[in-house]
Amino acid sequence: MPQTISQKQLVHLFKDAKENNCADICFCFLLGAGASVSSGIPTGYELAKKWYASLKNDLLSESELKLWEQEIGFDENRIAEFYPQIYEKRFFSNRKMGYEEFKKLMEKADPDIGYVILSQILTKEHHNFVITTNFDYLVEDAVRMYTDKRPFSAGHEILASYISIHTDRPTIIKVHRDLFLHPFNDTDTTRYLREGWKKALTPLLKKFHILSIGYGGNDGSLMDYLGEINADDRKEIYWCKREDAVLNDNVQQLLTDKDYIVTITDFNHLMISINNALNYDIFTNLDTPPVHPFVINAQNHIQKLNEKLKELLKQREKETKDTSNEDMESLFSGAWNYILKARNEIEIDKKEQIFQEALNKYPDNEDVLFQYAYYLQTSRQDYDNAIKHYNKVIEIKPDDSDSWYNMGNAYVDKQDNDKALESYQKAIAIKTDDYDAWFNMGDTYAKKQDYEKAIKSYQNAIGIKPDDASTYCNLGFLYIKINEIEKAEQTINKAIELGDDIHSRMNLAHLFLIKNEETKALENYKTSLKNFTNPEKFFKAFDDDFKYLEQYGITKEKYSEIRNQLQTFINQPNP
Repeated sequence: MPQTISQKQLVHLFKDAKENNCADICFCFLLGAGASVSSGIPTGYELAKKWYASLKNDLLSESELKLWEQEIGFDENRIAEFYPQIYEKRFFSNRKMGYEEFKKLMEKADPDIGYVILSQILTKEHHNFVITTNFDYLVEDAVRMYTDKRPFSAGHEILASYISIHTDRPTIIKVHRDLFLHPFNDTDTTRYLREGWKKALTPLLKKFHILSIGYGGNDGSLMDYLGEINADDRKEIYWCKREDAVLNDNVQQLLTDKDYIVTITDFNHLMISINNALNYDIFTNLDTPPVHPFVINAQNHIQKLNEKLKELLKQREKETKDTSNEDMESLFSGAWNYILKARNEIEIDKKEQIFQEALNKYPDNEDVLFQYAYYLQTSRQDYDNAIKHYNKVIEIKPDDSDSWYNMGNAYVDKQDNDKALESYQKAIAIKTDDYDAWFNMGDTYAKKQDYEKAIKSYQNAIGIKPDDASTYCNLGFLYIKINEIEKAEQTINKAIELGDDIHSRMNLAHLFLIKNEETKALENYKTSLKNFTNPEKFFKAFDDDFKYLEQYGITKEKYSEIRNQLQTFINQPNP
């Protein structure tokens, strides 16, 4: 004879398990249709009554109905127990219509309070399993909507082998299958439990206490399986029933003197009591939505979606080298719609007009301020105004490393190297793996002739992007400046190995010239010259570099002679 306990006593078990961090007290929820009523899904009893009325009033003659009732031993007082037979008879002529009726019933179902709380229990406690004869999505929907976890839903016996009792992931076991995977409803399919489920449930029942809520025990499959298990081979069962409910014969035969019958108000009230005992905060701050965890979580999702769109835009521009993205304007709304329009506009005055409209409408939007600052910096060369707007972004978002980095570039353009270095250092303090900031900081220290810090900056950049030739190129030339020829040669050859056949090839030519290997120097100068897109840029770089080569005894006459040979070379029809 099972023992009887109250709802309060059951709830206290949950509280004790949490307070004592007792992993040995684990509940597996066994949910029937009764748990889904308040979420808008009728019980098996209600559906059986509805379909029986159709049979009685519309589909069968009095004699046909009586004959069928005799064949199945029908008792209207126990109508819920005949759910499979009633379903089978009601939709005998077209099973698909039965399936369509279920789809219609469930498509608008929304997890009620009880399921919201259940989602918290499944994700925050050791009680992370649900067995159900229902084939709705209320548990999965609640977990996805109200937590940051992804549940595993085994909606077909073929998935049973993937169920592990050691997982901490919310796991839903649908022994009558999922709504979209040919669910079981009739007598034949609900008569016995598939072997896959039996193998999965046996170890589960040894570790977890079954807590049955809203389940009448009217199907043969799960109840027969539970009855086959020796009571010593499973944990205690806690069977919840409403005060006015009478347990059917199947349930009474199943429960032993080690099990418990729990009288509850209903599913929602039981869950509310558990919520209060476990001190969840899901119902706090409901009158101030902006600070509620659900709203914050939703805002985080929106922010992530926005960031993904921006990343997609950035990636596309990087791949196509084109900042025109008219076809993407429709994906962005609000401030970013203005930003894209401005970026897609060719005429600079019209760009300015679009940005001004955006600033008037979104004066404190960091994206608008950042993009406007970048436009001032790159299109207007208005560095002071650009810096002013980057500072506005930083006031709103102090950890915006991109604004510090771009501000550093603006100070470089202003030839204020000290301010530039301060800005790059701020960017790196926020984002230590900012390759561009380390690289530009190396260039800026080199301009200030603080070569030790320049080398350290370049080395940090290489640590972040070891396959980027640009850093090796600049570091190699810096070694030339400070008379570290061996290091220069190693570093420049590494840059060439990584694909820089332009500036690094020129630097290699400088090394050969320093070593008085003029033929090799000329050969490498020619390779570099051919790879420059514009010969004028080559000769400007060539002329600028002379001041660093004089220390090695290279005369202006010798350098001019090589320059003349290169000028003759490039003027040939096919150099």
